[in-house]
Amino acid sequence: MITLYTAPSFEELPSISPACLELETWLRMVKLPYNKVIVTAQSFELAPKGKIPFIDYQGKLVGDAFLIIEMLKQTERIDLDASLTATERAISLAFRRMLKENTVWGVAYIRYDKQNWQHFGALVARALFPKTPPEVSEPLAEEFRKTVLQQMHLMESVVTVSRKSLRLSVVIFKLSQIFWLTNHFLWATNPRR
Repeated sequence: MITLYTAPSFEELPSISPACLELETWLRMVKLPYNKVIVTAQSFELAPKGKIPFIDYQGKLVGDAFLIIEMLKQTERIDLDASLTATERAISLAFRRMLKENTVWGVAYIRYDKQNWQHFGALVARALFPKTPPEVSEPLAEEFRKTVLQQMHLMESVVTVSRKSLRLSVVIFKLSQIFWLTNHFLWATNPRR
């Protein structure tokens, strides 16, 4: 059985962390059984990549949602994309990479920007430290915010990259529609069919 080390849930979300949410959603989609452990300061020290999520799989700790999914695809022989064409797989990969590498920083910028932090910070404090009074949990959440901000690029570049990525995703979507329509037109008009 897989042990998933993850961030806490909040309201209807299984996790407040996008990477943890991605991995848990994938595990649920492929119906792999797992035990969920909410990371504490002690269990975080086990994280092989120094971040969450990570799993214990057959006695081995594996970190990074992407690497975990790729490893489980191989070891468990799972391919959710089996029915996709090579073009569809390429578009899917490009879209996922764009979301993970660029857009996620735009979301982080929105969450951790000083203006929005006054609202999001209280949510983070309640989610990460649910049994701790606000006068203790809010300064801890502020330290968490500082850690996240240290991982980010310059704020201006984050916004620029996120905007360009979102524009690119629209172009990719339109191109995929054109390819689909062209293929179906060629198939429908092929006299040898």
